[in-house]
Amino acid sequence: MSDSKIENAGVDAIDAKCKALYGEQKGFHFGVKVPYFLGGPDPLDRVSVYQSKSGIPHWHYITYGLTELYQKESDYAEESGYGFELSFRLEDKGEQTPPLWPVSLLQNLARYVFKSGNVFKANEHMDANGPICLESDTKLTALGFDIDPELGDMDTPYGHVEFIQVIPYTKEELEYTMLWFGDKFIKAYRKCNPMAVAVMDRDTYLSIPEFKAEVEAGIEQDGSSTGMFYMDGANMEIREMEGRKYLYFSIGAKNLRKLTNLLKARLPKGRDFYIKTPDMGIAFQPSDKSAAGKEEADFGLIKFSPESLEEFVSVPPHKGVYTLKSMPAVIEIVPTVIRDAEGKVVETIE
Repeated sequence: MSDSKIENAGVDAIDAKCKALYGEQKGFHFGVKVPYFLGGPDPLDRVSVYQSKSGIPHWHYITYGLTELYQKESDYAEESGYGFELSFRLEDKGEQTPPLWPVSLLQNLARYVFKSGNVFKANEHMDANGPICLESDTKLTALGFDIDPELGDMDTPYGHVEFIQVIPYTKEELEYTMLWFGDKFIKAYRKCNPMAVAVMDRDTYLSIPEFKAEVEAGIEQDGSSTGMFYMDGANMEIREMEGRKYLYFSIGAKNLRKLTNLLKARLPKGRDFYIKTPDMGIAFQPSDKSAAGKEEADFGLIKFSPESLEEFVSVPPHKGVYTLKSMPAVIEIVPTVIRDAEGKVVETIE
């Protein structure tokens, strides 16, 4: 084996995986002018795209760059680089060449990984806070992650690699997967769309009665596996009035319903829930007796009895101040301001 062959072992391994799936199809290959390690803006060296007839005819995008492509650089022998590459599948509408916006989407996801160190794993999800294709009116505004059903995983000379497929969700689908178990939701989702192809003009699959019934039955039986969520704009204090201490909890209008749905899906099942804000962490626990306190300045604990939980989750998601009767607590709902990438206000939810 030549030295050049050894140095390109990561690239060769992905190429071989693609060839095993697509044979002699040449595909389309989008590289970068300036590599990331030389100061280029895009962390992925390449995105290759092939035409697939599996399920809905589609374009299959596959990344090169989240793993070690040319040499072993880390001391962790078991995994190559971050341990995964990404894939994405977009409906083929008869274009001569694949649309380029998924390449930008995958580069942005890779950029997040490189900057944060956080990796994407099967059964996870994220809110894209807008259309996954910028300047489109698609209802696909969130992403799920699963093992690509055709690429799977593989071992390379530089370590193990999984191919994580980026799955498009609507806002409603994201809400429901958070309320259930990610793997079970994706399994039900693939009954509607086995290859999880992005069909940009589709409605939510929750409009399909059989799918919605299966998901809602699963939520009722299993509850939610989402134990923690980052939630900007939430805060709690322990205040005092007339010698009596009470909980003062504030949260944005957009996030209130998300929080209450997650509490309903976890606390009655005996599971805690935790939110992280820019300033503090707040834990919610089921209990026979309601209570609230702050053991540290940046950590709070709220215990809900079944009665107080029912009252809290019934607070309307609109700007205002609401006093609970079942526990000494005041809930303030504040407007949520949504900004675009340039910081411009695009929506205010009250």
